[in-house]
Amino acid sequence: MQAEPSTFWNNKILQWENEKYFTKQRLLFNYDVNSSVKKRMELARSILKEIVRGQTVLELGCGSALLMEDILSFGAKKYIGVDVSSVAIKAANDRILNTEYESKIELVNKNITEYSPPKADICFSLGLFDWLSPHEISFLLKKTEATYYFHSFSEKKKFSFSQFFHRVYVYTKYGHKNHNYIPRYYTEREIVTSLENTTYFAPRVFRCPALSFGCIVYNLPQSMEALK
Repeated sequence: MQAEPSTFWNNKILQWENEKYFTKQRLLFNYDVNSSVKKRMELARSILKEIVRGQTVLELGCGSALLMEDILSFGAKKYIGVDVSSVAIKAANDRILNTEYESKIELVNKNITEYSPPKADICFSLGLFDWLSPHEISFLLKKTEATYYFHSFSEKKKFSFSQFFHRVYVYTKYGHKNHNYIPRYYTEREIVTSLENTTYFAPRVFRCPALSFGCIVYNLPQSMEALK
């Protein structure tokens, strides 16, 4: 039996964020397993800085909402963050309590597949798709209305050293302990198919070497190619 998502992430999320975003973890050949995740965050911050002014921003699977303050400092009208982990949501709430941003933030502790998102100008997620089935991704996005979106996913490769090391790391770190509740990998076709018959339209896929096997599917008003 797989781990219950809320229990898994309550036990893991804050440590995971610290390891992924603020430390370096090395495997064979001095490979930093966190470099792609850090690049993903950097890209998201660059994208959002250009488009959020005056907008309502919805982050699905926000964790402790590490981009929340940046998004509001860039001029967003409102930030809505949703996550299955009560520990993550509490950490986010604690950070903004009694700050200038408090009235512009809505944080929701709920399983994303049971959540009915409000309409937003911009919707994004970083890593959420890695933990959902194709059906769950499609079901979630059919309920989500947003003018612009971007979502990261891990692309399934026939063979990739970085993906091989990622699989080994995930299995040895926690996969063998929680009955294979581990990240998933998808082809571009699988992700684009999940977007069909939703309010999301005209998807493009962005890749760059620094993302390793990570990709971003998006419909932003500008191309992401300049961000490579």
